[in-house]
This record gives sequence, structure tokens and C-alpha cells, in this order.
Amino acid sequence: MLRPLPFATSFSIPLAHRQKLPILAVMLLAGITHAVNMLRFPFYDNVEGLNMASAWSILHEGSLSPYTYIYDNPPLGWVLLAVWLAIGRILPATGTVLALGRFFMLLVHLLTVLLIYGVARKLRLSQPFALFAVLLFSLSPLAIILQRRILVENLMILWVLLALYSVLGNRRTLLHYAASAGALGIAFLTHVAALSFFPAIFYLVYKESHRAHRRFALTLWLAIVIGLSLGFPLQALLKEELLPAGVAFGGSHPHVSFYETQSAQLERIPAQEFLHRDSSFMINLNRWLSFDEAASDRAFMGVGLASAGLVILLAMFQSPHLRPLALLLLFYGLHLATLQRLFDPGIIPLLPFLAISVGIVAQAAGQFVSQQIRPKVIRYPLYAALAIPFVTLFSWTYLHKLDLYQVDQTSMQVEAVRWISQHAPADSLVVTDSYAFVDLRQTLPNAHYYWAVDEDPQVRDEVMANNWCNIDYLLTTPQMLADVAANRLQLSLTAHRGSVTRQRYDNNGWPIDIREVEKHNCNIPFP
Repeated sequence: MLRPLPFATSFSIPLAHRQKLPILAVMLLAGITHAVNMLRFPFYDNVEGLNMASAWSILHEGSLSPYTYIYDNPPLGWVLLAVWLAIGRILPATGTVLALGRFFMLLVHLLTVLLIYGVARKLRLSQPFALFAVLLFSLSPLAIILQRRILVENLMILWVLLALYSVLGNRRTLLHYAASAGALGIAFLTHVAALSFFPAIFYLVYKESHRAHRRFALTLWLAIVIGLSLGFPLQALLKEELLPAGVAFGGSHPHVSFYETQSAQLERIPAQEFLHRDSSFMINLNRWLSFDEAASDRAFMGVGLASAGLVILLAMFQSPHLRPLALLLLFYGLHLATLQRLFDPGIIPLLPFLAISVGIVAQAAGQFVSQQIRPKVIRYPLYAALAIPFVTLFSWTYLHKLDLYQVDQTSMQVEAVRWISQHAPADSLVVTDSYAFVDLRQTLPNAHYYWAVDEDPQVRDEVMANNWCNIDYLLTTPQMLADVAANRLQLSLTAHRGSVTRQRYDNNGWPIDIREVEKHNCNIPFP
């Protein structure tokens, strides 16, 4: 009998480790698809700039915002970004502050991918179909674009997935429920939309907990979730900014109000109107399903939404273990559909669950075929016949979205910041799109974000003296110009009309203008 050579056994991989190799390979692929060209596409948008400005302010100024904090978002996401900025001080130079933030999003993306796989496995997906779900999420152009951007929704869904993973599965203990509650509370302190996931995970705790300690598990879970979540309004209460001025407990002096800001952001439309073609939900849904938009994915969104509907039906009539996922889909879908104002980042928390839903439906279809058709000679060709239309659809869609890996939309943004930093006098008052705010502040301490110039009384009245002629330069983008025009931001609008272009960058469809205000226009009344 031949014996194996000594070196043959020394290089063998244990079975438990071999089972981890596929997910490690998929995570590597996910990292590559996310990282290739991530610092160049998509363009740095104003929300990324605002998030990094808040993180910078926490780190350098000890406040939650460089301007008046209006309670538009809980602060924990910015705190995490501030920690990353602090770590970035000791890392090799990465370029702009936003570039450093995008490296953080790469790390968040990889952790998200790992948790999607873990949740899929705990929802009884076999390894091939769990990996399939992860691949769908990792290759989707819509998911890639949104996960590259520095958005607190990306942080929030990471914590939601961790909360779900902690409570799914057998042999759960009180420690698991406490961990789930802690993660969900942190998710809420990162973004208030996490509130939509509370009912589904509470139901899961109820169903998974042992009868002997169910009441204690539910009480513990609720106490931790509520205790953490109350930190956001409590912050406003301690600053006497919970309620608007002029009402009971609101005080008499003018101030920002937690209640007013959150009411405006979470303003709802009647549930029956969300399918109206002019609703914010339908406008955004049509854009996500289009072929023409960069941040769209007709294949993934179309198949994902259809699969989500089938998962809900399976959960109702055949597979009770899918009910928590069905509740997640229903409650968050209702949250999106009834928002008065819906923006692209709102879809981020739904994408992982759509990917898992596709994996579940694909596995159910495979099981149905195997039960109905026993001969492998017929079954395997049928599998291929069913897969070909989907592979063709996804391949055709993704081959038309290669801008993700080729187009440069940020180099000119960086160059615009460099140009104005070098050419504007150090005491110049610059009104800028928020993407450039932090980097401009390094050399131009009088650089201000355009919303603050018109909307923050401290900047408008004290810094600007409510006079547009105190502005020296403007750094404009399409987003800034659209906001200024749509919201009649008078100081910025008038300064733009009284200025001339000094430098312009086409920037592959996202043009940037650097304009200098001509002081001889100060006495001219602009309409």
C-alpha cells in the first residue's frame, strides 16, 4: 500500500477551512468590484461632504456640525467617521478627506457582505445559494455606487444585519438577544430609518426565545433598544431643543427643534397615494429600474422586487421561518413608499434583503424542479434553461454599466479645490458645495457651505452681514446650482449672478465652476 508523501499532508486544508474558502473568494471579488475606481467614480456628492464635515467638526471643533446642529440625523455615524479620520492621521496619505472616507466605506462594504452571507445561511439557504445572493449584491451597479459613497445608511444597515444575525438560529441565549438589541439601538443612533426594522426583529426575538425565559428576553431586548434610542431625543431635551419655541416646554427663545426637523424629514403621504406616478417613491423607483441612470439596476431591482413578493407569499403559506424576512421587507418597503421626500440612499437598507430574497426563490425553484423531475439527464438541462434568461439579463445590464470601473468623475473635483486654494487670497470668503468644504478649510478658513450661507442665521447675519457682496468666490456644482435655484437661496443666487467664471472643469458630466464675484456689480439690483 502506497503511503502519501510527507509534504502532501502538510499542505492539506482541513474540511472546516475548505468550507470557508468560497465565501472568502466571494468577499475578495466583492472587494475588487467595490475598490476598482472607487476614488474616481461616482463623483463626490454633497451628502458625502456633509457627513465628512460633521466628522471633521467632531474631531477638530468638538461639535456635531461646523454650523448649527439641526437634529437632521443622529450623530453616531459621524462619530464613527470621526474615529476613522483620527486613525487616518497615522495612515499613509490618501489624498482628500473624502478619499479617506471612501476607504472606510470599503471596509464597511466587506463586513456587510460577510453579514449578508451569515444571515442568508441562518435563513436556511445552502452555501451555493447564499453565495449567489452575496454575488448579486456585490455586482449590482446600484449597490456598488451607493456603497462607495460615504453615507450613514451604509453604516446603519451594517448594524441592522448584525442585529438580525445575532438573534437568528438555534440555541440563542440572553447574551445574543442583548447583542441584537445593542446593535439595533446603535443602528437607530446612526440613522432613524432603522426604526422600520424594530417590529420584525422584535417578532424574531419572540419566536426564537425559549418559553422559559421569553418574557425576560423580550423585556431585556426592549429595555436595551429603547434605552439606546432615547439617547437621540434626550440629547435635544438636555439642550432645551426638543420642542419648538412658543409651545409648552419649548421655551421662548428661537432655536432649532428636534420635533420640527424630524417631522419634516419623516413627513408621510397617504398610503394609497404612493403608486401615483408623481409620488417621490414612483419617481425614484422608475429611476432605479432604468437603464440610463448611473445609479440604477433594472435586472437586480426587477428580479429582487419580484422575489421579495414571492418570499412574502412563501412566508404566509409555506415557510414560517421566512416571516421575519417578510416583515423586514414589508415594513421597510412601507417606510419608503410613504415618505414625502425619498432620496437615493433610502434604497440602501433594502438591497441586502432583496439579494437574499432572490437566493431564497432560486433555491425554492431548484428544490421544486428536483422533486418533480428525478432523472438527472432531464433535470440538469432544465436548470440551465431556467438560468440562461437570468444570466443573459444580468450580463447585458452589467456590461452596459462599465463606467463604474472606467470613468473619472472626481479628479477634476479635487483639482478645483486645489486651484481655488492656490489662487484665492487666504482671507477670501468662499461659498462652496459641501464636497469641498473640509479640504478648503485647511487653507481658506472663511469657506462656507452654501446652505449655511443662506439658512444658518449665525453665518448669514454675523459672517455675511446679509450682504452678498461679502462673498469673493463660489465653487459650484450642478447639485449646488439646483438647490440654490429651487430653494431661492438669495445670497448665493445673487452672488452667482454677479460673478464671472475664472475656471471651469467639465468633469465627465458633473461640471464644476469657480466664479469670482465682481464687486462693481454690488450696486446693481438683480431680479
